[in-house]
Amino acid sequence: MSSNLQCWWSPHSTAASQRFVKINSRDQELTVYDVTNSTGSNIRYKQYAKHTRLPYMRVSLWECFDWSPVDPGFPTPHSLDEKRINTDSRGGVDLVSVGQSSGEAVLLRLSSTQSTPTSLAVKQQRSCNSVSFNRDGTFLATGLDKVRSDFCLNIWDISQRLGSQQDTARPSRQLASSEAITSVKFTRDNPNSLVAGVAYRWVRLFDLRESPSNPAISCNSRCVYGLSPDLDPNYFAGYSDEGVVTVWDRRFVRSNPAGEPALLFQRSMGDEFSRTTGQITHLRYSNSREGVLAVLNTGGGLRVYETAKILNQESTSSIGLVGSENGIVEGHKSRVGGWRDSAASLLEAGRGAYGGGKDGTSTSGTRTPNPRTDGETLLVNRINDIVAASNKTGKTDKRIDCFDWMLEGRGGGAHSGTLKILVVKGDGSLEVLQCAGSIPSIAWGSKNEFAITCENDLKIMPTPNLESNEETIRFRRKSVSELEDLDDKYQSYSGGESPDQKAGILEYARQRSNSIVRPEDFLPPVRQVLKNDICVVMRKRVEAGYLMDCAKNATLVKKENQYLEDMWVWLDGAQECVSNEGMTTQTLNLSFLGVLAVWHGGRGEAPASRVTINRPIRREDWTAACSEINKRYGRKKFDSCKTDFPEQRRLCLAICGSNYDSEELEQELRRLEENDEHSKAAGLALFHGKIDRCIKSLQCGGRALKLMSTAVAGYFATARDLSSVSNGTWKVLAGEMANELRDPYQRAIFAYIANSEWREVLDEIGVPIRERIGIALRWLNDEELTNYLETATAAAIKGGELEGIILTGVTEEAISLLQEYINRQGDVQTAALVAAFGSPRFFKDDRVDCWIESYRQLLNSWRLFHARAKFDVARGQASRDRHGAITMTPPQRQVYVRCANCDRSISHNTVGVRTGREDPRRPARPVVAGKGATKPTVCPHCRKSLPRCAVCLLNLGTSKDSERDYDRWFNFCLSCNHGMHAGHAKEWFERHTVCPVPECECSCKM
Repeated sequence: MSSNLQCWWSPHSTAASQRFVKINSRDQELTVYDVTNSTGSNIRYKQYAKHTRLPYMRVSLWECFDWSPVDPGFPTPHSLDEKRINTDSRGGVDLVSVGQSSGEAVLLRLSSTQSTPTSLAVKQQRSCNSVSFNRDGTFLATGLDKVRSDFCLNIWDISQRLGSQQDTARPSRQLASSEAITSVKFTRDNPNSLVAGVAYRWVRLFDLRESPSNPAISCNSRCVYGLSPDLDPNYFAGYSDEGVVTVWDRRFVRSNPAGEPALLFQRSMGDEFSRTTGQITHLRYSNSREGVLAVLNTGGGLRVYETAKILNQESTSSIGLVGSENGIVEGHKSRVGGWRDSAASLLEAGRGAYGGGKDGTSTSGTRTPNPRTDGETLLVNRINDIVAASNKTGKTDKRIDCFDWMLEGRGGGAHSGTLKILVVKGDGSLEVLQCAGSIPSIAWGSKNEFAITCENDLKIMPTPNLESNEETIRFRRKSVSELEDLDDKYQSYSGGESPDQKAGILEYARQRSNSIVRPEDFLPPVRQVLKNDICVVMRKRVEAGYLMDCAKNATLVKKENQYLEDMWVWLDGAQECVSNEGMTTQTLNLSFLGVLAVWHGGRGEAPASRVTINRPIRREDWTAACSEINKRYGRKKFDSCKTDFPEQRRLCLAICGSNYDSEELEQELRRLEENDEHSKAAGLALFHGKIDRCIKSLQCGGRALKLMSTAVAGYFATARDLSSVSNGTWKVLAGEMANELRDPYQRAIFAYIANSEWREVLDEIGVPIRERIGIALRWLNDEELTNYLETATAAAIKGGELEGIILTGVTEEAISLLQEYINRQGDVQTAALVAAFGSPRFFKDDRVDCWIESYRQLLNSWRLFHARAKFDVARGQASRDRHGAITMTPPQRQVYVRCANCDRSISHNTVGVRTGREDPRRPARPVVAGKGATKPTVCPHCRKSLPRCAVCLLNLGTSKDSERDYDRWFNFCLSCNHGMHAGHAKEWFERHTVCPVPECECSCKM
C-alpha cells in the first residue's frame, strides 16, 4: 500500500519537549510540529517549520526517512560559536535524511527552511528504498534498487559530506554489487555494523571494518523488508511480502549455520487462516521498551507483540556477538528458570505453551525447531490487537496509514509504563493510541496470602487474620542468589541426613511452598481449569451442531444453563410464529418483538423495517395489528382487569407464554401435579386467579402442603369479612411464613395472602420472569404495568439476564443485554447467533458486526470451516426480508471457478455481453436459453472443453439445475488441482486416500 501521508516521532523528544514530522508526498511538503498537549487519544500541536517543494520524495516506505541521533558536524558544540550550531533548544538535533525516488538521499535541517538540502547523488538513477544513520551520526547508509555494474548499498561519511561543497563526492564505502537493498539499519550498539535485506532473499549483517565480500551474518530469508532493531541490540525483526514476520538473534544466527530465526510469525496479522487482512506495510520495535514490536497491515490493523526472554541451561561457552565493541561478549550463565524478573518461573513453566503448531502457523510465534542450550530463549509474552483490521470495502479514510512510537523522554529499558503510538489515518487526522504496560503477576500461598508483581515491584498481601503492614520491596540480586544457593544446598537430599539437616530441609521446603516462584504449588490442574473455560464450551457446542436451530440449541444447553435453555425455547416459539408471516399484518411486521416493544407500540415513530405500508403508523394501527394476530391464532378476549389496551395485553401474554385458556391451564396443572410439582401448580393457579384450584393443588401434595392449603383456605374464607379481628393476624403470620419458606412459589402464595397485593408477588425473584410478566399483564393497571415493564427491562439489561429476551425481544435493547452478558460470561457465540435473527434485517448495530466477525474468526482459528460456512448461510437466510431479499452484506467470495483458457467464470448463469475493462469474475447479464445456450461441459465464453473427471474421464460441467444433482458438482483438490465429479470423488475416497490420477501421490482425502 502506498500512502501519501507519513509521520515520524523525534528520537530526541523529552518530557518537556516533544516533536514529530509529517510528510505529504502528494503536495511535496515536510512539516515539523511541536506537541503542546497530549491527553488520552487526543494530541494538540503547533507548526514549528515547514519545507515545501521537495521533489521525488519516496515515502511509500517508511524506511526512507531517518533522524540523526547526534549532529555529526559539531561533535563538541561547547567549543564552537553558538551561531553555527544547528540544534534547537526544544527539539534537539534537527538533521534528517530523506530518500528520493531518483536514488538520491538528501540531508535536511528541519530548523532551516530556506537553506538548500545537501544531496547524496548516485551514479545511475533508481529508487532509494531505505536510509539509516549509525549510532554516532557519522555514517549514513542508503539502500537502492538493483542496477547492473553498480553498488546498491552506499555508506556516506556525513561529516565529510556536510563540509564539502562539491556535488561529485563519492561514498566512503560501497557494498552489495548488483543486489537490490530493500531495507537497511545500523545496529544500536556499534557504529560500524549494519543489517540489510539483500536481493529480496538474504538478510546480511555487514561490519564496515571487515571485507565487503565476507558479511558477518548471511541468512536465507524473504523477510527483508522493514528491518527494525530492538533496544536489546542482539535482536532485530523484518517482514516479507507474504505477511511473514521473523525475529533474529544475531548471536544464535552466527553460531547456527542454518540461520534460523528466534521467532517466526507465519500469519502476523489477523487469524492464521484469514486471507483478507492484506500485506504488512509497517513494522517497528518500540524505542522505549525492550521486546515490544508493532505491525501494521493494509487493512489498517495494528498489532503489538510483547516478547520475553528466558535464560537457558547453564553454559560456560562464550558466544561471539557480531558488532560488539570488542568482538566477543561473554554469554549468560544461568540455571533453568533464571531470575530475570518476577515472572521468570511462570515463563519457564509455560515454555512449551508458546511454541505453536508443528506447521509453524501460529500467530503467537514459533521458535526455531532446534532449541538453544546456551544464552537466551525468546518467546511471545502477549499479543495486543490495538486496532482490528477492516475487511470492509468502501471508504478508507478512517483506516490507519502509518504509525510511529512516541517517546516522552522517560527512558527505555526492559520495563516502562504505558506505551503510546502516534497514527495517521487516511483522511490525514492524527490520533494517539495506547498500549497497556506490563501485566501484573499474582501468586497465592498455601495460607491464603498472595503476592502481586508489576515491573520491578513486589507487594505481598498478608492473610486477613495477620496483623502485618503491607510492604513494598525491590527485587535484590542478593536475595535471588540466596535462594539459588539454597537450591544447590538441598538439591541432593537422599534421606540419610541428620535430624537437624532434615528439619532444615523441611523448613526450606515450607518456605519454598509459600513463595511466588513455584506456581505449580498454587495453580489448579490445567484440565480442571479448561473444563469450564468458555472457549472449550463454545467449541463443544459448535461441534455438536450449535447453530441457529433454536430447538436443537435448547436441547444442547439443557444440562449447561437453565436460563440459556429458556431463552432458546422462547426463540423457538418466536421463530415458529414468524414462519409463514404469522407476525406480519398489512401495516406492521412484529416478528421477534418482546413484551415491552409491543406494549409501547405506537408511542413513537415505528422503524422503517417494521412498516409494511407507505404511510405513518399510529397507535390505532398497532392495536389493529395486535387484534389481527390474536384472531389469527384464535386467542380469547382479555377480561382479567380493566384496561384501555386489551389486544396488546393478549398478544403480550402470548409472547411470554402465559396465555392459557381454562382447558390449557387445567392440562398444565395436571402435568405439574403428575411430576410432583404441587407448589408450582398451586402458584400458577393463583397467578391466574383460580383460588380453589390453588388450594386443591396444595392438598394433593405432602403433609406440609396440606397444612398450607388449610391456612390458605381459612384466609380466603375470612378475607371478605373486613370487620374480622383475626384478619390482621392472618396477614402477620402469612408475612412471616413468606420469609421462612424455601420454595419461591410458596413464598409468592403467602406474600399475596399477607397484603393481597400483586406487587409483593412481583418482587419474588425466585419466580421465573415470564410468569412474573404474566402476573403484571393480568392484574396491574396500565400505568403500573408500564412502570413495571420498564423497570424489569432495565434490570435485566443491567444484569445481562438472558430471561430478559422476553421483554426486549431481538431488538436494539436486546443488544445492550447481550453485551452485558458477554462482559460477564464471554459467550460471544450465543450473542452472535441471537443477534443474527434481528440484525441486519430489522436494525443495524456495530456491536453485532463485531460479535459476528469475532465468532467467524474464532471458528476459523479452530479450523471449523464447515461450521463457519454454515453459520454464514444460516444468518444470510435469517436476514431475508418479507420480499425474500437478503439484507446481510455477503462475505467476500474466496473461490472462483474460472476457465483455464480465457480466465472467465464457467457459470452458465453469468454469460452475457462484456467489455474488455470488466472483471471476469463479476457476473454479467444472463442470456436467454435457446440459440445462445452452450453445453454444460464447455466454457460458455470460449467454448473450450472443461477438464475431465479423474475417475470417469468425462468432461466436468454443471447445468443450471445442478443444485438438484449434487453428484455432478465440481470437486477439485487445492493441492494437486485434479478434479472429479462429487459423486465419483465420494465413491473413490471411501476406499482410497490418494488421488486417482496415476503417478499422483497427493493425499487429497486429507
